[in-house]
Amino acid sequence: MMKYNEVPKQALVCLIIGLLLVCFTPINNKHLAMPDYAKGFLSGLGITLEFIALVKIQRSRKESQRCNMLSMFKKIS
Repeated sequence: MMKYNEVPKQALVCLIIGLLLVCFTPINNKHLAMPDYAKGFLSGLGITLEFIALVKIQRSRKESQRCNMLSMFKKIS
């Protein structure tokens, strides 16, 4: 039986938006003239959103592990 880890929706949204920003910035640059600061800002914003999403996912996994450990200790006591 497979165990599914729930990913918070907020983290999933941040991850998807960050990936889209990072991927579409170079594509938009080919078709639209964008200054360097705009390209750098959009790429940096995308990377930041991805990082925030990964931190949220990691924190949710740690919380779920804590809950499992607490329930295990309650069963033993």
